[in-house]
Amino acid sequence: MKLSTKFTSITRSEAKSFYNKTFFAILLLAVILTPVYTGINPSETHAQTTTKEVLFINSYHPGYKWSDDITRAISTVLSENDNTVLHIEYLDTKRASSKEYFQSVYELFQEKYKGVNLDLIISSDDAALNFLFEYADTLFPEVPVVFLGANYFDESRLENFERFTGISEEVDILGTLEIATELHPNVNHIVVVNADSVTGQKVHGAFDQITPQYPNIEFEFMERVSMPEIQQKVASLSDNSLVLLTLFFKDSKGTFFEYNQFTSLISESSAVPVYATWDFSLGFGVVGGKLISGEAEGQRAAELALRVLNGENPKDIPVIYQKNTQYMFDYNVLEKFDISISSLPEDSFILDEPISFVETNKRLLLGSFVGFLVLMGIIAFLLRTNNQRRLAQAELSTTNLELQEIQGSLEDKVARRTRALELAAEVGQRVSLVQDTDLMLAEAVNIIRDRFDMYYTQIYLTDRAERNLTLRAGTGQVGEKLLNRGHRLPVDMGSINGMAATQRKAVIVEDTETSRIHRPNPLLPDTRSEMAVPLMAQDRVVGVLDLQSAEAGALNEENLPAFEALAGQLAIAIINAELFAEVKPAQPRQQEKAGRIILMRLNAKIESPIATKTKISPRLLKLPPLYPMRKRWLCLLTWLALKSAPCNLRASKLGTRAMRFLHP
Repeated sequence: MKLSTKFTSITRSEAKSFYNKTFFAILLLAVILTPVYTGINPSETHAQTTTKEVLFINSYHPGYKWSDDITRAISTVLSENDNTVLHIEYLDTKRASSKEYFQSVYELFQEKYKGVNLDLIISSDDAALNFLFEYADTLFPEVPVVFLGANYFDESRLENFERFTGISEEVDILGTLEIATELHPNVNHIVVVNADSVTGQKVHGAFDQITPQYPNIEFEFMERVSMPEIQQKVASLSDNSLVLLTLFFKDSKGTFFEYNQFTSLISESSAVPVYATWDFSLGFGVVGGKLISGEAEGQRAAELALRVLNGENPKDIPVIYQKNTQYMFDYNVLEKFDISISSLPEDSFILDEPISFVETNKRLLLGSFVGFLVLMGIIAFLLRTNNQRRLAQAELSTTNLELQEIQGSLEDKVARRTRALELAAEVGQRVSLVQDTDLMLAEAVNIIRDRFDMYYTQIYLTDRAERNLTLRAGTGQVGEKLLNRGHRLPVDMGSINGMAATQRKAVIVEDTETSRIHRPNPLLPDTRSEMAVPLMAQDRVVGVLDLQSAEAGALNEENLPAFEALAGQLAIAIINAELFAEVKPAQPRQQEKAGRIILMRLNAKIESPIATKTKISPRLLKLPPLYPMRKRWLCLLTWLALKSAPCNLRASKLGTRAMRFLHP
């Protein structure tokens, strides 16, 4: 019994010690094995629990919307990691940017962060990035840098800075210009208000690459000017102008303006719509545009920063050049300039757009609309079934009428054209028989006027140089008056007839009251349509046939072929008459000359010994000098023919009579 008690006493003491040792062993084993079972590397766990020191250097100042949007986005994204400490510094370069100022900032940072082990630096905009390129190796050696807001960044600047990566700020100037010119198609003048700064210079360079795409638009830049000069300029712009606002924080007088100040001053002074490229101008009087957002850029930069903090090498992360812009517009300004929302791109953000009844009751309206469509579909089906035969019959009847009208119209056109060609052939045949030019032209204009029922007809002929047109024939008293005063026209584009001769093709004025090229003649007040057809012979313009009708549309393309055919016949008849007129006076002289040459040669033969033996008739030799040349020539030929003719011909009755005349 004592043993049992002792044994029991020992068991309790040992058990207590055993339990304590076992508990601590299990706890230690759990601490060691937990990372293994959860698949987490101990070093990674240590990295995640280690505090990350991040310095964000902003180029500008608090209260500047662009900077505030970027700062808010970066803080929001990085705050998701509880182990990240964010230090924020503002360079305030809108107010100070001298070399001495940056030297002072360098000395301040050198003192302020000498005991801080930074894991990452984020810079916003060009001034902060330029500061880091200058001082980062001294201030923060080996610390990786993620930048944003670097306007049109040149990647060659990363040489010897492999720990730098980031986002190039690509303002969508072209996108804003495209939507602005689409909404205002008549614009031909754009005033660009731009800052005289590092960023402004890069924006101006981007404009220089884009403006050649708009050759019909004049771009006027206002950069080194005062705010009153800008206000005066935009207030005097005409309706075909626009204003494009980029940045303008300081004018030529050194006056500083916040984003809301310069935007409001310019938009309130402008007589025309103002467009922008940065979203901080929206809500202060600009229409909008394809805008870049500071918040969106800050979010992209923060996501790059997390990749670097998680161990990714910046050298392996390429610089992002993709534009991150969105169409944004101000509803109140759209209403002011009467710009319809329906004309905007579908994905546009519209500031202060009122919520419509349709938006608030979309489901109810959608259900009602669907039910209405179903009912309308049933009604339409019933109506279609009941009226299908009647509609088909009506359609067939209409088609038959249209075909009959088309057939009748075609037949009328063919008949009119055939009749016109027949009349043209008849007139051409009649005038071709007259060999005197003036008589032929006078008869031609009268026949054309009568046959084609013209109000007035006239014909001009060109001079040898084809520089002037001289009226040679015209109908009625008007034609007589114009002929008496020697009416002429130059061969140029100043008149219908001059145009026809210059262009060598017909000119038609179907309605003189609406024509820009017709020149009214006070002597012909009733002319309502006119046609001038050039008279062409080979490559030469002989003249112009001018036809005038008292009926609008009477002279048109339909009857042009007939008049062109008639003009061709007239041109040939004129050329033939001119040739005949040139040849006719010379014909008697040529015949006289030819006869004298023949006589001279015959006389020479008569005086020769051979001719003496032939015993030419004294009557032939003694013909008087004034004896008609034709008869003298016939006598000689008759004598020569009979001398060389066969005997039976000479012995004939005709030969005997001829020989008796030649040999008495």
